[in-house]
Amino acid sequence: MSEDQAVAATTFDTLAASRALKSAGINEDHADAIVSVLSASLGAHIATKTDLAELETRLTVRFGGMLAVAVGVIVAAIKLL
Repeated sequence: MSEDQAVAATTFDTLAASRALKSAGINEDHADAIVSVLSASLGAHIATKTDLAELETRLTVRFGGMLAVAVGVIVAAIKLL
């Protein structure tokens, strides 16, 4: 697990969630198990700052490529006219 993923996983307050479940009448073992499963699941599906930066880079490169192709097509069309 990368540092960013570890930080993302800790944004879910496991202690508060466990206490809320216990105060709702769920026994301690079950509450802890539920919170553990939720924490693991959320940690795997949260986009980190690094994830978003990588996505931005990939989209920028892809958009730049599409723009270069479009300019090439326009220049070729102008030369044919």
